[in-house]
Amino acid sequence: MIRLLALSILAVSLGISLAKEQAEGSLESSENKPGAEVCRYKKGVWSTCNQLTQLETRDDQLKVDKSSSECSKTRQITRNCKKDKRNMKTTPSKKGLCLYHKSREATWSECKSGVKTKTLKLITDKDHASCPSVKHIARKCKNKGNKSKRKEKKRIEKEEKKKKKMDHKKDVKLAEKCEFGPWSVFSPCSNGFKLRRRQVVRGDGTKICVKHSVQKVSC
Repeated sequence: MIRLLALSILAVSLGISLAKEQAEGSLESSENKPGAEVCRYKKGVWSTCNQLTQLETRDDQLKVDKSSSECSKTRQITRNCKKDKRNMKTTPSKKGLCLYHKSREATWSECKSGVKTKTLKLITDKDHASCPSVKHIARKCKNKGNKSKRKEKKRIEKEEKKKKKMDHKKDVKLAEKCEFGPWSVFSPCSNGFKLRRRQVVRGDGTKICVKHSVQKVSC
C-alpha cells in the first residue's frame, strides 16, 4: 500500500514538475528569442532634484556583453523628486514656478532600448524662472509577456506545494485507519484496464480503506 501511494505521489509530482519546467523554459525562450532586442544596463546614480521640472534623472550604461548590438550605449530614466529632508532647509524650493501639461494628456512613445518617453510642453513660466520649454519623462518598459509567465510559474509552484500538503495528510490518515494484506496479481486486460485487489486487514468498511484496496491501471 505504502509503495503504491509513493508511486502515485511520484507520478503527480513528476507531472507538476514537468509543467513547471515547461513554464521556466517558455520564460527563458521568450527572453532569448532570436531577433528580439535584449538591452541590459548597469544602473547609474540618481541626480539631485531639478527644482524647475521637479524631476530626478539617472544615466545607465549598457552591458555590451549581455545586450543586442542595436541597443543604445546609454539610457536615461526619470522619476518625480523625492523629499530629501537634509536639503529642505538649505535649498530654496522652486516648485510650482514651471507649469507643464498633465502627464495623462500625453502618450508614451514606442519602447526603444527598453525605455519609453513622454514630452510635456510648458504652459506657464512664473516669475521668469527660465523654465525649460519641454519636460521629458522616461520610464523603463514593462514586458507583459514575461510577467504573465512568471505569474504562471508562481501558480504552478503554489499548486505543487498544496498538492504535497494534501498528499501528506492523506498518507497520515490512511496509516492511522487502514492496514492491508498483499496485492493479488492483476486481472486480464479488459476495456483498456486491469485490476488487482488486496484484503483490508484493519479498517474494513471504512470508505478510504476500501477505496485503496483496489488498484486500476490502463493496459
